Amino acid sequence: MKRAEVNRGRETVPVEVGGRRPAVVIADAGDGASLVVLHRQHAPGIGVRFSHRGLTWQIVAYRSSARAWVAHPIEQ
Repeated sequence: MKRAEVNRGRETVPVEVGGRRPAVVIADAGDGASLVVLHRQHAPGIGVRFSHRGLTWQIVAYRSSARAWVAHPIEQ
């Protein structure tokens, strides 16, 4: 996969040419949430797990109004 850089305002962002777009995930811990951008070769879906802030998260839904996946932390 080829790599390129895109200038977006003040910052230059590396992107993969010809690859999948990054997926936006709302990491919802119940008492707070954060946005996570996943750069994966395959599209995410319900059940996919990833690490963020020292926790393992699992995607549980897709919120079409926000165009983002929603993930909850998995209790270890």
